[in-house]
Amino acid sequence: MLDLPSRLILKYLIKECKDGSYKIIEKNDLLCLLPAKSKVSKEQLDKIMYKLEQQDLISLRYDDDDVFCLCTLAKSGQIFEENKKSERKSSFLSPLNFLIIFLLTFSASILAGLVLSII
Repeated sequence: MLDLPSRLILKYLIKECKDGSYKIIEKNDLLCLLPAKSKVSKEQLDKIMYKLEQQDLISLRYDDDDVFCLCTLAKSGQIFEENKKSERKSSFLSPLNFLIIFLLTFSASILAGLVLSII
């Protein structure tokens, strides 16, 4: 499982490296993506990128002082597809579905009470 900075960076990289070719990405562009409260330094960014490379999510060609040359790998896109599938499954009990289930059970209990009072 990826932490928030890694997820944000990977989403950006997937969007930028759509065709599978290597792209040059500035480190400052990646740092600007992250929320201010995360306070990620360039050294921490390097660690995040190497961790993504070790997980076979990206391929780093080189790392300069201010830029990365990289491409995303097929496994990186699969991570977000799996998350979308799990989000769809977890959205089964959305407020609308909950309301429908509640109204159906309430109606069934009223109907059961009427039937029992007739008998």
